[in-house]
Amino acid sequence: MGTVEEILCGKTGTLTEADMNVSKFIVEGKLIKNSRKNTLFNCELAHETIEKVKEGILYNCEARVEMDATQY
Repeated sequence: MGTVEEILCGKTGTLTEADMNVSKFIVEGKLIKNSRKNTLFNCELAHETIEKVKEGILYNCEARVEMDATQY
């Protein structure tokens, strides 16, 4: 999880079952509420910051990037 300073969990199984979701985060001094699937692409962050967040997500999880005929 990179340089996470705090993690608060209030439900049994959240960590053990790998069922964690980000509800809000602070970047560039702004509180961003993760309220929809494409929040990251529709918030008011610098392009460079968005790229760093995307890289952080990709390199710090077990996700795979898959591509169909037209999109990732």
